[in-house]
Amino acid sequence: MAALLAILASLLWGSADFLGGLASRKISAVPVVLLVQSAGVALLLPAALALPPAMAPGAPLLGWEALGWGVGAGLANLAGLTLLYAALSIGRMSVVAPITATCAIVLPTLVGLSLGERPGGTALAGVTLALVAVVLIGQEGSPDDGDRAGRRPILMALGSGIGFAAFYLCLRNAGNGSGLWPLVVARGTAVLLLAGAAPPLLRAARHGAHLRPALAWGTAAGVVDAGANILAFFALQQGPLSLVAALTSLYPASTLALARLILRERLRGIQATGLALAATAAVLIAG
Repeated sequence: MAALLAILASLLWGSADFLGGLASRKISAVPVVLLVQSAGVALLLPAALALPPAMAPGAPLLGWEALGWGVGAGLANLAGLTLLYAALSIGRMSVVAPITATCAIVLPTLVGLSLGERPGGTALAGVTLALVAVVLIGQEGSPDDGDRAGRRPILMALGSGIGFAAFYLCLRNAGNGSGLWPLVVARGTAVLLLAGAAPPLLRAARHGAHLRPALAWGTAAGVVDAGANILAFFALQQGPLSLVAALTSLYPASTLALARLILRERLRGIQATGLALAATAAVLIAG
């Protein structure tokens, strides 16, 4: 079940990144992240109320430890999303997303192994194949095309991957004793930190008719991203960190597919091979 949840989360995350990347090409990354986080709270709050945790009598709904990990998850996700959307706004989606995902695979896998996780040989082969897949997906034909803004998008993508890796670790440590409330805290933390971006965003909504599609894309990205967060949260509670992180980090496959279908970004043969390897990796890890 953990593998299925992680695969579904990766599909949703890739779709959310595509929508957020589109929005970030019209308005700056910070307002887009505020939209994403706010829309996420609107979905996560009723979900947390509908899925109450199984608590011992007299136990608090959200203990201090779970609260702390929730805040940490919010900070990590905020940093990861802001850097990712900024990178997507100036670089190619098919380059930025795989670089981010590579960090998000490698770091949690190393942490999981250091904590004593020992996946089987087939699963480890799948993790390795997933890493190869995201590298291949990010291959472009011309260095100039993939580096049209210099090194900035690459450095942003690396920082984003580190942020998402920390997000996985925080969610893992939050546990499921508090249900989805650590996720609500994570989103609420980000919204509070980004509150200063609300006035310009509201002005853009009122007076910038040409920006309204971007606002709609950002809102949709938030709803889809929150759904992915819920699936990933439960997957991390049920399966090994290294394997769940590898599966959820296959999200560039859906980002690339959408960029190919909607933006007509060219898909090279090596990238198609990467997509095939990603599907194979998912089967190996899930098996």
